[in-house]
Amino acid sequence: MIPTKLSLENFLSYGSNVSSIDLSDIHIACLCGPNGHGKSAFLDAITWALWGNARGKSQDQLVHFGEKHMWVDLEFSVRDTIYRVIRRHTISGIRNRVGKSDLQLQQKLGDEFITITGDTIRKTQSQIQDLIGMDYDTFINSAFLIQGRADEFTNKSPGERKEVLSKILRLSFYDLLQERSRQKANDNQREAEHIQANLDILKQQIENRSYYQTEREQYLDAISNLKAKIVAKKQEFDSLQRQKQSLDHFFQEIQSIKLRIPSLTNETHIFAKDIETRKLRISEFQKLIQNQVTIEQTMRNYDATRQKFESLNKTRLQYDELKSISTKINQSIVQEKALLEQQAENLETRIVNDLSPFSSKALYFQSELDRINTTLHSLSEKLENINEQRESIRQLDLKIGNLTANQDSIKNDGEDLKRKLDMVSEHPDSAECPLCNNPLSTNECEQLAQLYKNQMAEKRKEYKKNDTNLAQIQSQKNQMIGEMQKSENLTRGMHNNALREEASMAQNLQRSQEANSESERLNISLTLIKSELAKSSYAYDEQKKLQEIDNQIRILSYKPNELQTTYDELMRLSKSEQQSQQLKVALVELPKEQASLAQLEELNTNKLKDIEQATQRLSELLTIISEKESVEQNFTETRSDLITMENSQNDLIKRSGDIEASLKRFAELEIEIENKTSQILKLRSTQNIYQELAYAFGRQGIQALIIETILPNIEVEANRLLSRMSEGQMSLSLETQREMKTRKGEYAETLDIRISDELGPRPYEMFSGGEAFRINLALRIALSKVLANRSGAPLPTLFIDEGFGTQDGAGRERILDVIQAIQPDFERIIVITHLEELKESFPTRIEVLKTNGSSNLWIT
Repeated sequence: MIPTKLSLENFLSYGSNVSSIDLSDIHIACLCGPNGHGKSAFLDAITWALWGNARGKSQDQLVHFGEKHMWVDLEFSVRDTIYRVIRRHTISGIRNRVGKSDLQLQQKLGDEFITITGDTIRKTQSQIQDLIGMDYDTFINSAFLIQGRADEFTNKSPGERKEVLSKILRLSFYDLLQERSRQKANDNQREAEHIQANLDILKQQIENRSYYQTEREQYLDAISNLKAKIVAKKQEFDSLQRQKQSLDHFFQEIQSIKLRIPSLTNETHIFAKDIETRKLRISEFQKLIQNQVTIEQTMRNYDATRQKFESLNKTRLQYDELKSISTKINQSIVQEKALLEQQAENLETRIVNDLSPFSSKALYFQSELDRINTTLHSLSEKLENINEQRESIRQLDLKIGNLTANQDSIKNDGEDLKRKLDMVSEHPDSAECPLCNNPLSTNECEQLAQLYKNQMAEKRKEYKKNDTNLAQIQSQKNQMIGEMQKSENLTRGMHNNALREEASMAQNLQRSQEANSESERLNISLTLIKSELAKSSYAYDEQKKLQEIDNQIRILSYKPNELQTTYDELMRLSKSEQQSQQLKVALVELPKEQASLAQLEELNTNKLKDIEQATQRLSELLTIISEKESVEQNFTETRSDLITMENSQNDLIKRSGDIEASLKRFAELEIEIENKTSQILKLRSTQNIYQELAYAFGRQGIQALIIETILPNIEVEANRLLSRMSEGQMSLSLETQREMKTRKGEYAETLDIRISDELGPRPYEMFSGGEAFRINLALRIALSKVLANRSGAPLPTLFIDEGFGTQDGAGRERILDVIQAIQPDFERIIVITHLEELKESFPTRIEVLKTNGSSNLWIT
């Protein structure tokens, strides 16, 4: 990954309006500026844009102080293809709630960027990591030499150095595998122990199998013997059961006959009653047939009377309908008359009570209106006089103004004379004539002074006279204003009252005139209504219709008494209709009843014969069932014995089945024991495998092999760099074993750094700060290159965020030489420093400066 362009806003110390930095033409550059001005934040912006991480801070903590959102836009090159990543974050406005983030990934095709962003931030982050070929931890441990961590490896003890090297090489993954292997081994051990406990229980259970086999044979013999006894007893039971069933059948037949005889007897009684009833009905039918001629004559009289009644009743219905219509018309006529009478009464009330009081006062209202107009004219003249008084007051105001202006002029003249008098009196030797400006003598000065005094006296006299006149005029004005205001208020009040009376009286006069006109109109209407009432000329259509209805009623000639007489006769003859119907029924039903009577008598005879036969059969059956009691007793005893035997057999079969189930369970237990034994063997084998893996993933296993494999590469690369920094005078070696002091011939695991210079080998702690820094830097760069090679991703960019203050001038020159020496290995090298004298050593500088609380950067 090679960064080519960076833009950012509100990120850490960088605020808004920060210039974009184009890194595409940079090979080696110095990122310089005072401490705390934002150099490390520049590198944090790159890691945050690519991985969302920056020196362990949360997203919200990265936002510039006082702002709510931030973004970083980074363009970078991977395998000759330009990509662009834009990461944004906004702080949530709600406390304890995570802010909102956004991540966009684009690829440059031609002159445009095409989005290749994933569906989610997680998917997009995975795309970025696949493109770069390393995660954040690998990057900061390889391409990013973070400030303060160059000596992290060398300052540790030999044991701790392995931990640091493991951390840099990310061997903690094998620690995780070791822990998981141990957990798997423990899980397999616990499961094997649990199965072994169950296996022990199963082995104890299967020890009782021989006892169950012996008991099964005993139960099978007992079941066979009891089965033969049950067969014999069942044959005896079946014979008794057949006898009992026959006797039960006879007993049921006896019970049926006992019930049937009363039923048959009851039926003969019913037949006897029915025969008697039919004989009476036949007698009645015969009597009706004997009176057939009389009944038919009476029926003819009834039909004639009924027809007459229906005709009279029809006339009555027409009469009632016409009378109803007549009543309704009469009601309508009466309502019309009442309405006219009510209208006449309302008109009279309106004329007398509402209109007459106003119409009779028209002359009075007119005279009052004339009187009020006269008063208004008089009051208007008084208001005109008041306006004349107001004009007089205005003239007095003019006089007061003139006198006041004259007084001011007199006062100014007097002050001017006083000033001149003072000049003459205070400087008599240098006084000059006010007209010709010639010097004045003492006598002339005295004469001039006296002249000024006389003029001043005249001015005072005139001022006092004007002041007296001014007071008199002001008093006259005040008196006139008071009289005028009093007169005006009184006159205007009277004038307003007169105007209100004029409006009220004019309204009354108008109402009186309108009432007079309304009264004349209503009197005409009243006369017309009274004329209609007197002549009964109202409701003309209704009265005409009423006459027509009355004529129709007379034509009907309806007689209510005749209708009643006919109705009474009809009621008297109505019984003949019932007799006629009964006669018709008798003629039809008599033959039927005679036939039914003969049939009933025959049925009754048959029922009597059935009773006789049933009584004889009952006597025979009673003799047969005399043995029923002894048979039932034998049957009950035999059945009880059979049930006891069958229950015993069932108990034996059930117990035998339980024994068979137990023996079957023993067979299953043998299979289960075999399975569990096999499971334990597999679990123990798997446990051993995981224990071996746990050892292999541990510090003495694969991790030690990786470190032993990588250390020679680190040693070669570090010596190459250290040789350049020290002009070939310094070298180092990394030793992983040393002979134990207490045990000769035995070696302990270690990671010692042996450093040699022109004076020979010495411990790392004995070297000066500048020498130690060169050793640290050589080892750190070597570690970075080896780590990048292990990740499978190229390391084209190197960021060095380390202090060079510990180096003297020569040491700094050598470090710069080392940087120059390693530049062919990297596409881009950026060194961070705050030393002014070191900045000039780099062809390109990225300047960082904070002003007004916000950092900015540019390339020089």
